[in-house]
Amino acid sequence: MNSFIENMKKVDEEVILPENTEVIEAPLTAIFLPYYVDPNSLQLMVLLQSSTMPGAYTRTGRKLGLSCISLELPEDEQITVEDAFTKFNIKANIQNAIPFGSIMKFPKTSRDANEMVLVHIDPPEITAGMEVKADNIDGVLGAISFDELLGVIKENFVQDVGTRLILSELYIMAMEEATKSETSEEQFGSQNQNAYAGLLSPDENQSSVSKTSDISDEIIKTNSQNDFGSIYSKK
Repeated sequence: MNSFIENMKKVDEEVILPENTEVIEAPLTAIFLPYYVDPNSLQLMVLLQSSTMPGAYTRTGRKLGLSCISLELPEDEQITVEDAFTKFNIKANIQNAIPFGSIMKFPKTSRDANEMVLVHIDPPEITAGMEVKADNIDGVLGAISFDELLGVIKENFVQDVGTRLILSELYIMAMEEATKSETSEEQFGSQNQNAYAGLLSPDENQSSVSKTSDISDEIIKTNSQNDFGSIYSKK
């Protein structure tokens, strides 16, 4: 292990903070990034809220901005990711929820923290104008393709640090899954590719995908978990 890190861990156990250390109290907040694959375009889509951002306006000139949906978590009881997400009342089933740690904007002066959660959902019910109905959000929730986000970021419409970080995590995860998928295709050949194509078909029931005895259940199970990454990487 890196000696600097090793020493830091050792010192962390021994350090004593001054008694007069002041830390700003703040609630724990969960920030969610729902994502899904559009069955028609096969694009990786994310749900972000658009709301007024007076602070960002003073620096960027943009009065509106995009950010993840967030929810203040109760201090006196534990709540599951699924239960927290249902409070937005987004009409879509959760396929997988992935918490991957918290961020603190001012860890020296405040206990303010955000738990970041990626939520893989089924395609939601989308209204006219690509706006998605949801509760408990500050603004309007909309669906945006991952490909479009780069331009939006360059135009200063995504200034929130938590949103920038969770988008990066989704990108990294997609790339990792795509790499696994490509390795699997190289290893198992065209038969595996055909099975994968069947899993991606939006017109067929994925639970009844036909297979030959040469394709193991393990391969199909792995491919079914990697759909979104492969789709994104091949755009």
